[in-house]
Amino acid sequence: MDGPANVSVDEITFMRGSTGLTTRLVVATHGRGVWTTDVDNLANGPYAPNDFDGDGRSDIAVVRNSPTPSTWHLRKSLTGYQSFQYGVSGDQIVPDDYDGDGKADISVFRASDGYWYAFLSGSETYSLVNMYQTGDVTAVPGDYDGDGTADRALFRRSTGYWYIRASTAGNFEVDWGVEDDVPVAEDFDGDGADEIAVFRLKENETWYLYNFESGPLAPVQFGVYGDIPTAGDYDGDGKADIAVWRPFDHYWYFTYAVDDFQGYEGFPWGATGDVPVPGDYDGDGKYDVAVWRPGDGNWYIRQSTNGYQVVHFGAAGDKPVSRKTWNAVNQRPAEPGTPRRAPPSWARPQRRAS
Repeated sequence: MDGPANVSVDEITFMRGSTGLTTRLVVATHGRGVWTTDVDNLANGPYAPNDFDGDGRSDIAVVRNSPTPSTWHLRKSLTGYQSFQYGVSGDQIVPDDYDGDGKADISVFRASDGYWYAFLSGSETYSLVNMYQTGDVTAVPGDYDGDGTADRALFRRSTGYWYIRASTAGNFEVDWGVEDDVPVAEDFDGDGADEIAVFRLKENETWYLYNFESGPLAPVQFGVYGDIPTAGDYDGDGKADIAVWRPFDHYWYFTYAVDDFQGYEGFPWGATGDVPVPGDYDGDGKYDVAVWRPGDGNWYIRQSTNGYQVVHFGAAGDKPVSRKTWNAVNQRPAEPGTPRRAPPSWARPQRRAS
């Protein structure tokens, strides 16, 4: 592989090919121009949510609960349409990469029996994990130990406790939240592992973030009561930005990690009754704002690179597949809760060394 020798490197960027099969390494050097090379079979870079075919782009999908069992309808950006029967009505929709193959796995959590069900794309086998928690729990998958594999986690809305089964760090519980907080999992500090976070709607509309290695991050007051959290990396800097979609004015509001969550911007996208479904639909490493409209079955996507897109996929009664927002939309608090004090530092679990 030819390239410059003995140079200082300003920037290294991984650019995914349109087929997802080739990765281009771009090296920008001090005063020596830009050197590029195609590298086959490298990891595809940042994982796009709901990417069922591993091409680095979020795929459009809905779940249809009638008749039982539920049917997943997938519109894969690389391999086309696929349907798959999995789950029953009432399941929480939680697709993520549970086997580390770079593809989202079809998965549901069933609060009535406490089991996390998944079909693993890498081995084409079924996975059944007993979480030993039922009732008022919200499933919040994320890569909490930074090993490249999604971990299963639950947040109990009545107590603010997290129950996490991490693929490398093991099982642990965390007291981080108060009654009826909305749980969020994202990598807000860019360390390669997701933080646990809660969006407190009823008290002060504040985001409380917790890193398993360094402890609590500075709280961020952002949003108003009724907002739906839509956090993700919208500017491509490797850190999740705090974001919300406001149903009553149809605006998306953002405050960026690169600015230390100071200031904000916003713009309208959506209509009354829409469901926010953010993801990286054009594969540029940045989240795109998007909504699914139950009334017409259309996905309205504002892509950061490839412009606007409208895709008809789904019908009335379907549930859009979006790991980032679906559970938050459907399990919103109804009455103000009573704040509880965060646990002392010595009681908080530390992430195990890998």
